[in-house]
Amino acid sequence: MFVLSINFKTADLSLREAFSFDNKKTAALFKILKLNQTEACVYLSTCNRCEIYGSGDPYKALSVFCKFAGADEYTVKSHILIYNSKRAINHLFRVCCGFESMVCGEDEILGQIKKAFEFSQKISFTNYEINESFKCAITCAKKVKTNTLISKSSVSVATIAAGVCHKFSADNKTVMLIGAGGEIGGKVLKNLLSYDDFTILVTSRNISKKENPKSNLKYIEYSKRYSYVDEADIVISATKSPHFTILYDNLKSCIKTDKNRLFIDLAVPRDIDDEIKKITGLTLTQIDDFNKIAENNSEIKVNEMQFANDIIAEYEDELLKTLEFHKLVPTINSIKDLEIRNFIYNFRDCATANELESFITVLEKMQKNDS
Repeated sequence: MFVLSINFKTADLSLREAFSFDNKKTAALFKILKLNQTEACVYLSTCNRCEIYGSGDPYKALSVFCKFAGADEYTVKSHILIYNSKRAINHLFRVCCGFESMVCGEDEILGQIKKAFEFSQKISFTNYEINESFKCAITCAKKVKTNTLISKSSVSVATIAAGVCHKFSADNKTVMLIGAGGEIGGKVLKNLLSYDDFTILVTSRNISKKENPKSNLKYIEYSKRYSYVDEADIVISATKSPHFTILYDNLKSCIKTDKNRLFIDLAVPRDIDDEIKKITGLTLTQIDDFNKIAENNSEIKVNEMQFANDIIAEYEDELLKTLEFHKLVPTINSIKDLEIRNFIYNFRDCATANELESFITVLEKMQKNDS
């Protein structure tokens, strides 16, 4: 297995958003990858990373990836991480557990990985190695979250964003939330509702079916969002839309009241036009701006990392054994002596991954000599 990773540590938002694809574009990408020596693939796209987990030739996949995104391959090579074999597996485990996230140990990533994996399975673009690796990594992440304090002190971009809004001023604040029906937006709404100092305006394309269980929650028509901008102290946008939800020219003409405003863009590609920063009293915070806040929130988890790494090492070793032994199955099936076959299975159960790998190498040499 190989990994191609464009993430917030190596690439800024402007590059990452070029590689952010929806399911339709992902399926189109997979068709091209199949024709270019990629046997199986899972594509993960989040606010902080765009990654290909594949079986095949990583460098051909890289060329396809860049061409499909309309990005210059030479430029991308300075911002992409390429992992192979054991390092690729380790990266997958760390991503699943949230250790490679902007917010260490955040919860959203595991669900995003499950969806990406299930999408590849649905269109039959996985193989034995990909299936076993993802199933094992997901199981490991669940154990890490259950058995360490990382999960119990878990924070996410959604919780941090709500906290930033809470601290924006001491008064009751009006927040307009665009994209509450999405994964990130829904979690932002949930966190905002946990405070008691917000009036929340939630945009919807169809408000007739919406219920209002909270007195401080109001649904407004998406098409009329600019009409409510002037009363809002904070505007949050977290959609998967391919176009801007807030444009500078439209926004400028709607703002009448002179006051400080906070705009938060949690989308990749971006939802909010950068030009709005020209407006007096307005602050625009984008997804990458949460990095420093996330670092401060992650300090409490450092002491739990070693315990979590021990869990990862245990699951990684078991996975590597499973993958190595899978290669040995044809050889085992050709052995007629039952005692020898039993010995091999017993050896597998007792050995580490490295010991099993060495054992398989010796068996393969013996088989060549016999032939």
